Amino acid sequence: MIVYIYLILLLLVLLSVLFGMNLCLKGPKKIRMLSGIVLMLLLLRCISLFIMYINNNISYMYIMKPVYFVYLVCMPICSVISLYILLRRDSINFLHITLAALAFIVVYFLLISKVNIYITMINDSALGYTMNLNHNFWYIDIAYLLINIFFLMLSINAINNLNINKEGIALIVFSALSTIIAIILPYLGINIMPQYVWGELMWILTLDYCLNKVKKK
Repeated sequence: MIVYIYLILLLLVLLSVLFGMNLCLKGPKKIRMLSGIVLMLLLLRCISLFIMYINNNISYMYIMKPVYFVYLVCMPICSVISLYILLRRDSINFLHITLAALAFIVVYFLLISKVNIYITMINDSALGYTMNLNHNFWYIDIAYLLINIFFLMLSINAINNLNINKEGIALIVFSALSTIIAIILPYLGINIMPQYVWGELMWILTLDYCLNKVKKK
């Protein structure tokens, strides 16, 4: 049963990414480039998860390390883009956000290239393989957890804004909560899914929703 749920989630992530890329083509230029880069990276991440599921030769899996963990930078950037669209703060220069996000991505690729990883079969072998960082880099999960808590608190605080899109903010709240729960559960000994797929799906759907709000007619 878990296998089918996992595959359905992966397919939904793939479709959501492709839908978002289509929305990027219709969006404002200042948002289009950064959103397109993030969604392209997430597309590669999704492809890597499918490969980890269907491939039995782990020697080819190591080359996917950079895109396998790319959600660590893409999800926060999705959050920033979504909040920027929903808050509609003209005083915020999106070019600064883009430059900071691109620097964030570059730093990620430089750091991930120096980190050793190991590949193991998931407990339920029908789910394929998973990739982990050596030495149990738990502090990365802590950082990712704190980032999601930050966006959760920011979005809850923004609900009081009468001019804000309540549906969009609700999506951010739900996405952040989903990711927070997905991070915490393995530390409680509850391993439902081998990846944070549900949280990723929610963040991508949130970004798609926001991009749809600013697409050109």
